[in-house]
Amino acid sequence: MGAILYPLYTVANLVLATWSISLWQHSHHANILLLLLVIAGMTYDNLIISLGRLINEGSFLKFLNRLRFLLHDLLIPLLVVVAVKLASAAGVLWASKPILLSGSWTITFGLIGLALVTNFKHLELAPITFAGSLRYKPKKSQAPILTILIALLVGVAGFYIWREIQWP
Repeated sequence: MGAILYPLYTVANLVLATWSISLWQHSHHANILLLLLVIAGMTYDNLIISLGRLINEGSFLKFLNRLRFLLHDLLIPLLVVVAVKLASAAGVLWASKPILLSGSWTITFGLIGLALVTNFKHLELAPITFAGSLRYKPKKSQAPILTILIALLVGVAGFYIWREIQWP
């Protein structure tokens, strides 16, 4: 199943990336560039998982997967800033305060630093085959606390955007 889904995810991400580039060319909003960075990381993630069984287990695939985790730690926290900027653009009052934008950047850099120190610095990978895909995963499995925290922050911003514009 993964042998089918991950290539589809990769294509879907490429479509999103193309659409984002088109939006950026029309608006030149930095927010779109930040989102494009996250989409690029997601595209890479799905592409490497898609190609894993073709590349086969070994140091090259392990390196490509290590880069997956690095990009995740560097790029996913950018969603905090994107969420605040989108809330501000939607007219959410609290999101329009300059201190909040500065704070969102501070939180983002803090999350990146924390992810690099707690996740990436001591990352040891082991190969795993799952649903027809081959990839490397961390040997020590831990709860994705940073990802959950980021999802909660983005979810809160999304809730306020929904309330402001009256559309989910």
